[in-house]
Amino acid sequence: MFPLRDINTSNRPHPVTIILITINLVVLLYELHLGSKGSSEFIVKYGMVAARFLNNLDGQQLFTLLSSTFLHGGIFHCVFNMWFLWVFGDNVEDYLGSFTYLLFYLYCGFSADIIALAAQPTINIPTIGASGAVAGVLGAYIVLHPDAKVVSTHPILGWFKPITIPAYWYLGIWFAMQLISGWQGFLNPIEQGGVAWWAHIGGFLGGALFAAFMPRDYPEGQTKTEPEKYSFGHQAFVLLFLSLIVSTILTWQIQLNKSRHKRSLPTFTVASVTTDNTLNKSFARKHGWTGTNKAISIPLNAKQSLWIFGHTWINLPSKKSFNQVIIANSAGWLDFASKAKPVQFFWGNIKNKPTSIINALKADLQYEPISGALIRGKLYLFAKRLEDIDLLVVDNPKDKPTAWKIRQIPLPKAAQKLRLGSACLTTSDHLYVYGHVPFDANNNNLVLARFPLADLTQIQWQYFSGFKSGKESIWSNDFMQAVVLARNVPKEIAITKVNPKIGFVATYMAPQGSQIMLLQAPNPEGPWSSPLVAFQCNKGQKCIAYEAINHPELSQKNLELVVSFFGDKCPQPTRQIPQFVHITLSEADKEPKQSPRKSMDYQFSTNF
Repeated sequence: MFPLRDINTSNRPHPVTIILITINLVVLLYELHLGSKGSSEFIVKYGMVAARFLNNLDGQQLFTLLSSTFLHGGIFHCVFNMWFLWVFGDNVEDYLGSFTYLLFYLYCGFSADIIALAAQPTINIPTIGASGAVAGVLGAYIVLHPDAKVVSTHPILGWFKPITIPAYWYLGIWFAMQLISGWQGFLNPIEQGGVAWWAHIGGFLGGALFAAFMPRDYPEGQTKTEPEKYSFGHQAFVLLFLSLIVSTILTWQIQLNKSRHKRSLPTFTVASVTTDNTLNKSFARKHGWTGTNKAISIPLNAKQSLWIFGHTWINLPSKKSFNQVIIANSAGWLDFASKAKPVQFFWGNIKNKPTSIINALKADLQYEPISGALIRGKLYLFAKRLEDIDLLVVDNPKDKPTAWKIRQIPLPKAAQKLRLGSACLTTSDHLYVYGHVPFDANNNNLVLARFPLADLTQIQWQYFSGFKSGKESIWSNDFMQAVVLARNVPKEIAITKVNPKIGFVATYMAPQGSQIMLLQAPNPEGPWSSPLVAFQCNKGQKCIAYEAINHPELSQKNLELVVSFFGDKCPQPTRQIPQFVHITLSEADKEPKQSPRKSMDYQFSTNF
């Protein structure tokens, strides 16, 4: 039902309602002015992110309780909220007075956020919108004006046939719908949509409690139907009392959230780390292929692996010297059965100029390969093109890369939102694809999607949404239900299966450092352990190493990882040549007992 107006005369001007509507519209215009990317960054910064709020509580996060109330996810989202505020806000402002009404409105937005935090502490997407505060206005309205009439339309009775019903019926039905939807989210988390139902519930209850418990002074002869006058002392008492309640809920939820995020340690330790000089030399070149900034490998058969490189330096001879060219990507073959053999490199050539192996649809766009897997004789490759990620399929990956036949499979919008493709691995029935959700530019959080291998012509994406009863994995078709597996994990990561007992191990370089980090999980979805430092690269040197990628086909021992990495501004290793280390693991004496449920981090959802 959509309200057209209420039959309830307002006895005073309502400037605060007008000002609030104006501010919301101005902020909306500013968001639209920033464009799609700028608006998303603006919302991530100033929206209330439950997981970020509860784990990194500071002044900035407290400010988001206010700023998120004035942000919206689009024109319809904003206009819909402002219309409800216009219809019902004037009478509430009339009763409370403008100054009290302003405090009341902000308080309702605060209450909505607190209840949303308590109900869904793992949400990893900004909760934004004035709907929580507006819901508080509706809650106060049903207490102050239950017998007022609301003129509205009804989709069943007809949009063009307005009906008039009492406010307590109209707002009571509205609140019941929020409760039903909110409880459905608890009972069936997979089916829950992107609306922050509990923010609506929290705002409505906060507004109703404010109006119900506000002491009222009636001068002699004044009736309840006339505007009521509240003393400042009563206003302060009620605000303090209700703020104490929601603050207690917030403190309890922060402590509960911290206990939920405790992780177990890996069930292994690092026994030794050694440098593989043979592999290092096999990639060292002075002419032709001379280096890269990214290297991933995919086994082609029992003896040979395919290597795909990112930005590549090609040094070709000219008449008097060498001419170095940088191309977007290249490829190579490595006989890992005999690592002493040199790597065979491939790149394109047009008019005697080096070109990339993998080219985008437009000549001025270049692909940066991220990860890939060989499935039923075809190579599925995730590659970055500007800010987008594409899924490419190579139908003949065992041919020379210069003769590859490449086609593109469109990725859903959700895949772009989750930045899928950071790493991938296959099981007997699924391809698991990892992605990242950023809180900000320097804080990346690992998420997971998958699609079944039964019918690769109809790729059906599923997103890991947590554990049911502590053990059973939940997979959703709604990307907004994806949960974060681990925090502060960079996009350059590799995840491989070591053995049945240890399970899966993730390797990556610590953000803004030179430590190779390891994570462990029994299954691709987790629960993932706390990070373990495996190796300090370039110890004692002022440099930063990056991209620690495991290459399991190179391992010749049980419980061994063969990890490549690069160094920046270091004498050795050079920036352009991958360097290799062997990390030997040793099983721990005792496996820490940790509930899978307690190892979960964040739920990924939004309210628009």
